[in-house]
Amino acid sequence: VVRRLDGLWTRVFLYGGVMARDSGGAPLLAVVSIRDVTEQEAFERQLAESEERFRIVADNTGQAIYEIELETGTSVWAGACREMFGYDPDALGAMAARQRLLHVPEADRDRVAETYARATDQGDTFHMEYPLVTREGREIVVQDSGIVLKERGRMYGVIQDVTENRRLVRELEAREESLSELTNVQQAILDALPAHIALLDEQGTIQYAV
Repeated sequence: VVRRLDGLWTRVFLYGGVMARDSGGAPLLAVVSIRDVTEQEAFERQLAESEERFRIVADNTGQAIYEIELETGTSVWAGACREMFGYDPDALGAMAARQRLLHVPEADRDRVAETYARATDQGDTFHMEYPLVTREGREIVVQDSGIVLKERGRMYGVIQDVTENRRLVRELEAREESLSELTNVQQAILDALPAHIALLDEQGTIQYAV
């Protein structure tokens, strides 16, 4: 930390080296560079605080978030990873991409891989839904959404377990189908009955019928 001429204190990064020495090894010439890192450190603090807020939201909404470096394939995970996949964030980060992909059933694996590849090539967003087998062998349905920022060399994504939502949708569709079938049966019965018309008085006595 140094004090500027205007009296303000600022953080700097100091680096340099000895360029020449005398015959006895004592330094004769040194070059030193000083760089103000105040704004950079403030930006890094804001970024860390933003990431922490995002992790808190992910933890409390049952979501898992991830960041993948495109060149190396290394990844960082946070959020409800253990609850959703059975792996903690560090374990997921230690896996290679192809190893994580093996948790997707074979019938859906190519589709998922192609979606990631297309978004990476185009630097685009992606949104997909697919089954996934957890560490315990339980199959769930997840919704995976994200974006590839090629200028940063990163992919950012959010995964959410939608298994229960899909189950409720299937139950609702099955009930609607059953109700539709019942309505059709009732209508068929009515259509098969002969038509009758009756005229009743106030006491309910039939006055006219055909």
